Amino acid sequence: MSESTRIVSGVVCAVLAAIFATAPESAESAAPGESRAPSGLKHELEPWRGDFDGMLERRVIRVLVPYSRTLYFNDKGAQRGLTAEALRDLEPFLEKKFPLRGRPFTVVTLPTTRDRLLPGLVEGRGDIAAGVAAAGSRG
Repeated sequence: MSESTRIVSGVVCAVLAAIFATAPESAESAAPGESRAPSGLKHELEPWRGDFDGMLERRVIRVLVPYSRTLYFNDKGAQRGLTAEALRDLEPFLEKKFPLRGRPFTVVTLPTTRDRLLPGLVEGRGDIAAGVAAAGSRG
């Protein structure tokens, strides 16, 4: 298993652990009729807009990718395609170019539809849109 796959797997496991750890607690402690979002995930789900310097500081780069037979697809749980390969190579490159001990870069792949690539970027849901926008979105 490659280093980037281990990092992404670790992030997914941490998110799932946070969901399962907070679910019973929030159901018991919430007042009747009141719903409370898990506080551990709030930071991760918040839209963020910034430049490359901000991404370097956060050490996280979120990449919006469309599903495609060539560019990005899942094969038995493994990310495959040209974009997936390029993103696997991006983490070691950034680590080498911008080293910071104890704080590795994490490149998170966020699959989406083609028509949500640019709107997701504008809304702050991703930092990079790696794909071709839908034909209807051209000006």
